[in-house]
Amino acid sequence: MTALEGGPRALAILPGGRWIGFEMDAGVGRLASAPLDAENASADLAEASSDDLLALAEIWFTGALPEPTLDGAATQQDLAQLVSALRASAVDEFTATALSLVVDAIDDGLAPDAVANLLSTARGPSAVDPLTRVVARARALGWMPSS
Repeated sequence: MTALEGGPRALAILPGGRWIGFEMDAGVGRLASAPLDAENASADLAEASSDDLLALAEIWFTGALPEPTLDGAATQQDLAQLVSALRASAVDEFTATALSLVVDAIDDGLAPDAVANLLSTARGPSAVDPLTRVVARARALGWMPSS
C-alpha cells in the first residue's frame, strides 16, 4: 500500500462543530481536527498513540459519531492504509496479527461491525472505550467543550 497523500482525513464530527481525523506523515500518525465551517482552514495536529488512532478508526466503523461530508473525508481505503501503517510498527506479534486481520477485513469488504470488533480485539481487553478515549483526547486538546 502507498502512503496517504493529500493531507488530513476527517473521520467524525465532534460535539461543538469540529471534525476529527488523522494525518500520516512518514509512517507517523497524528490526530487532526478543524472547524466544520472553515473549509480551507489548516487542520490542527497533535501527537497520537496507536491506540488513539485505532480508537478513532473503531468509532468510524461503529458510527458512534456522525461522519463528515467534506472533500477530505476518510474512505475505507484510507483506514486500511492507516491500520497497515500501524501494523508495521506493532510492538508485539499478537497486535501485528490482529491488525493484519483488520486490514484483510477492510479489503474484503466485511460489514462495519465486524471490522469494529476486530479493531476492538487489536486494541486489547484493557483498552478504554473508543468513544471515551477520543472525546477525552479532543477535550484535552481544546478541540471540543470540556462538558
